[in-house]
Amino acid sequence: MAGLGHRRIVSVRHTSHRAPVFDRVGRLFCQSVERGHLWNLVDNRRMDRLNGHAHDEIADLIVALHELFRSDDPSDFNNKVNLLRQSIDTLAQSEAFRSSSRDGRNSLCPGIVSTFDSPPLYSRLVQQIDESSTVRIATAFLSAGETNPLIRPLESLVARSGEVRILTSLMGFFNRPETFSEFLSWREGLSLRLYVENLDDVETLLSGIPPAFHAKTFLFSKDGRPNVMAIGSANMTGAAMAGNIEWNYISDFEVNANLNSGTSPYMDAVARFDTLWEKNGYIPDDAFIEQYAELHRRAAELHKRVRGLRHVPEQHVDEFDRTLAETDQAPCPRPAQQAALASLSDLRDAGARKFAVIAATGLGKTLLSAFEVRNAGARRVLFLAHREIILRQAMDNYKKVFPDTRMILVRGAASLEEVHGDKVHVFAMFNTLAERNNYKRISADFFDYVIIDEFHHSAAPSYRKVVDHFAPKYLLGMTATPERADGQDILELCNREIAYEVRLFDAIERRWLAPFQYFALYDPTDYEQVRWTGIGYDEQELEIALSNDTRADLVTRALRRYQPPYGKHKVLAFCSNVGHAKWTAAAFGRRGFPAEVVLGETDETTRRRVLERLENENDDLKVLCAVDVLNEGIDVPLITHILLMRPTQSFTVFLQQIGRGLRLHPEKPFVTVLDFVGNFQKSYVAPLALQGYHNVPAQDRLTLPTTEFRVPKWCLVDADTDVHRIWNDDIERLDPRGAALRRLETVIEDLAIGKKKEEVRLPEFFLLDGVDSYTTQIRRNGGWLAVRIKLGLADDAELELEGTVGEKFLKHVEQELRPNKSYKMTVLRVLLDLSGQSSDVPFEWNVKDIASGFLDYYLENTRRRDDWSDLAKHKNPAEYPIRSVVTHLRRMPLAHLSRSTERDLDKFFELDSDTFSIVETVRDYWRDPFFRRLVFERVEFAEALYWYTRNKSPAKT
Repeated sequence: MAGLGHRRIVSVRHTSHRAPVFDRVGRLFCQSVERGHLWNLVDNRRMDRLNGHAHDEIADLIVALHELFRSDDPSDFNNKVNLLRQSIDTLAQSEAFRSSSRDGRNSLCPGIVSTFDSPPLYSRLVQQIDESSTVRIATAFLSAGETNPLIRPLESLVARSGEVRILTSLMGFFNRPETFSEFLSWREGLSLRLYVENLDDVETLLSGIPPAFHAKTFLFSKDGRPNVMAIGSANMTGAAMAGNIEWNYISDFEVNANLNSGTSPYMDAVARFDTLWEKNGYIPDDAFIEQYAELHRRAAELHKRVRGLRHVPEQHVDEFDRTLAETDQAPCPRPAQQAALASLSDLRDAGARKFAVIAATGLGKTLLSAFEVRNAGARRVLFLAHREIILRQAMDNYKKVFPDTRMILVRGAASLEEVHGDKVHVFAMFNTLAERNNYKRISADFFDYVIIDEFHHSAAPSYRKVVDHFAPKYLLGMTATPERADGQDILELCNREIAYEVRLFDAIERRWLAPFQYFALYDPTDYEQVRWTGIGYDEQELEIALSNDTRADLVTRALRRYQPPYGKHKVLAFCSNVGHAKWTAAAFGRRGFPAEVVLGETDETTRRRVLERLENENDDLKVLCAVDVLNEGIDVPLITHILLMRPTQSFTVFLQQIGRGLRLHPEKPFVTVLDFVGNFQKSYVAPLALQGYHNVPAQDRLTLPTTEFRVPKWCLVDADTDVHRIWNDDIERLDPRGAALRRLETVIEDLAIGKKKEEVRLPEFFLLDGVDSYTTQIRRNGGWLAVRIKLGLADDAELELEGTVGEKFLKHVEQELRPNKSYKMTVLRVLLDLSGQSSDVPFEWNVKDIASGFLDYYLENTRRRDDWSDLAKHKNPAEYPIRSVVTHLRRMPLAHLSRSTERDLDKFFELDSDTFSIVETVRDYWRDPFFRRLVFERVEFAEALYWYTRNKSPAKT
């Protein structure tokens, strides 16, 4: 602002030799602008309404102006003052705008906005629409990538009697005919016209080359505020707003200043737009759009063929397994797979035998496992999954990497007769091996490598017995969702060795998955009328509440409004149960969206046929209705929309549902997610997940969703005002003062998916982000047993421990060991192993026996060995002398465990010469196998907490 003031005065400086006067004027002018006094002058136009300090400064400024112009022609003085006042007026309006923007909205300073600036052009346009009474848009091209995000603010503008005019073109037959139809259907408030050279010759418009129209301008008219103009290279397309390198100049400042012609650049642009609108703007009718649709289809086919000839950068090539399986060339590891393979190799070299890979859906975990098998030199491999379609796809991928290896798909007991030989890969479902204990037909040590896909299923009892039977050299578990774990701690099955982890948002950020545009739309369904069972809604009541014509109209209207970026709608709709899915499919069909239901029991032939129909542009099928988000066979790379038509009350399920549509495809720039949000329980899941959490964060990390969404670049989040209100209210209920116990209960409910809340174990908290904050909350509530009692989760045996020495012992193991090394937890592990499973147990042990088990633990767990530096430095750890172990135990862990706590009453162990024993007051508890299971749970927890803290802060060893 001050710069413009200087330029005004510089034009006079050459006619005046009073440099000191000029300096004074410039300084006063700048000070007045910076302190906001010019706004008061222009707004009130009366000196007597200024405060004293401002009055003096303005008076000084006027005196200086008189002195400056005194030697000029008096007749020209008033003209020059008026000209300066016009500049002051423009400056003051901008100052007022900036003042009103200090409430957190984006400040609009004149300048260039580039593609990856923050805030991006899209956000600035939304803000301007929200503040405007009339919006004019001239754009050569329209696409769903930008029209979809602007729908809510445009609807809001029209609802408050505003006006929207969009002038676009037919160039290249790029614009979708559905976009024309959708905008024309608004009728009131929003108008769309096509640029033509001659309104009297529209009949020939589609028979030749469409007229060139390259304007890219956004004009925002405001009542009582500065008008805004954005002009540059960006069309109203997703690529222009977020992908291409674009420059756009946006301003509310000098564009409003009057030129010598007596009009401002903004008003000149409005006049030019309105002239084109009236003289060259054609309103297409249904017949015209129908003719245009055929030309658009042909152009799209040609564009697709031409694009197929161009090189596609590797990071944008589809990485999903099926496409690679359909090519003739041998696959090579992708970037995400290369990093995981390097980590797996390091773990194997360090002596680890079991590991997990946590990777978002769509990153090629199956091929990763094949590459890992090859790197490990394994010849006999078992690939386990819970669905046959996964096994078939896995076999296709393995054949690409191992073309000469015998592959067996186990479909029953008879197939197991073929499992023999030295070079064989076996693909089997858990249920097939578990049925009649078929797994026992195969020797436990037959396989070199066991791969478990969708690892989160393996903790179920029926699956666990299959996993526990085999003793391979290596075991690899793969999942996108360790938090789910079918209600269990799956990382325990792989010794919590996570070889590689890349979550959904990180994968999108790296452009390994497609971005999403998430729209939260208000759902008027009254969920308070649906019975809440404590862990979810009554299934039948929820089905009735969701299966009605009003809601079907709402959803299909949204589908029409939020257009796909290419081709037809290809929608995956998640429903509450089978009944809701079937009702929804029929309701969609009656509303112009043909739909099919795909369920867990749908046979593979039907499933494959339906998926092929959905991907076929010439087939009228547009929607698949599904129920179980873990139905891994429903990965369709060309999905354009995800519909969340049921309450989503789990972070894992929410991210899984979105992830189902994010596989890369050259034709798919993004996926549209439509989430219908009402007043249901745990509505906070979506906004917190979109802030980057995988579970309810601790109190000091909670923020309202209106503040910031932490989604990857190229992604977008937009929510109705009513949805923001619901989210804010729900999050605020999470965090009243003294609500730590309630937050723990909420987290336990999330961990309990697939089982009862009572079955959640303490070590499972390590599946959550911010585990240290939850351990603090548990400690402040008196320990894990106290938390279970307070929440009504404790059984009778646990209730009997309340207030006893047994509870003190459990609390001591859980909270008071404060280890600097892992030794004390390892000693307790050994004592539990030596005690076995019966009630006839020893209460004292020879130190040499403890030493033997202690050494075995560190020899078997090579990744833990560096915690015991003497053993790690030994040339041959397997020959480490047992007498040195005994000395080490007496000097450190046994000595520390046998020390008194704050009171002698709380001493739990004694060390005498060669014997280590449990004190008398604890022995009755130790005798009980159930109590020892509780001890083991806390040993696991304390051990996991130690390694978590050590890895988080390497200096603390």
